[in-house]
Amino acid sequence: MGLETGDDTVFITGATSGFGEYVATKLASRGGALLLHGRSASKLASVAAKLTHSFPQTKIDTFLADFADLDQVASMTKAIAAAYPKIDILINNAGVGFGAPPYTEREVGRAGYELRLTVNYLAPYLLTRQLMPLMKAAAKARIINVASIGQSPIDYTNILLEHGYDGTRAYGQSKLALIMATFDWAEELAGSNVTVNAIHPATYAATQMTQEAGIAPLATVSSGGDPIVWLATSPELNHKTGGFYNQRSNVPANPQAYDLEARTALRRYTDQLLSTYH
Repeated sequence: MGLETGDDTVFITGATSGFGEYVATKLASRGGALLLHGRSASKLASVAAKLTHSFPQTKIDTFLADFADLDQVASMTKAIAAAYPKIDILINNAGVGFGAPPYTEREVGRAGYELRLTVNYLAPYLLTRQLMPLMKAAAKARIINVASIGQSPIDYTNILLEHGYDGTRAYGQSKLALIMATFDWAEELAGSNVTVNAIHPATYAATQMTQEAGIAPLATVSSGGDPIVWLATSPELNHKTGGFYNQRSNVPANPQAYDLEARTALRRYTDQLLSTYH
């Protein structure tokens, strides 16, 4: 698997701005099929038109879903599975940040679950689970989960943060949950054709998420986008799985990510929240 590969099917969530759009533009040059997800039909159409014009050799397809609505996520995965026999690279990039300052407004998704947990964890968890057969159908497949170095331990007595809400904590625990799922899936798929890794692309890059948080950018979109492309395509990572990367360095995640009891508790809780979709 490398940048010269021309028959891969790549799926990128949150592909209409920021890291997602940057990575989509980089990977569009590879040929094959590039599937783009977004929650705005107009933004999706604009990005797809631009990429189709620049890279006519690549099939560009779009899928609309609001990750705050898990029903839409489930419907999207069914549409993808009906249209494509395999996925070689899945990049779970879509996400929501702290919210607006002072980060004290608790929001919920359509199912009533806390919004950051829903968008940053439950939606990509559901999506990945439902698309796993398509990953297994590829010769070699990679799952890349865009997480964060900012991780908050999960309090299982208050996982939906119904008490003492703080947007930075909500964000941090949702990203830690995604890393914990990364480690679980890597163990589950060990020895198979599918690798699973998580990445912190950059700190406070110039994205919409950083802007909404009222934080001055400390990095460019390209400085975070390039490590995602590297993790998704570099031949040196063909057999690397179960890692958490700070850009291109494999680093430790929060200690809770290595606690098997904590991961089991999260998995059971997640299955309970997503029981409708089993």
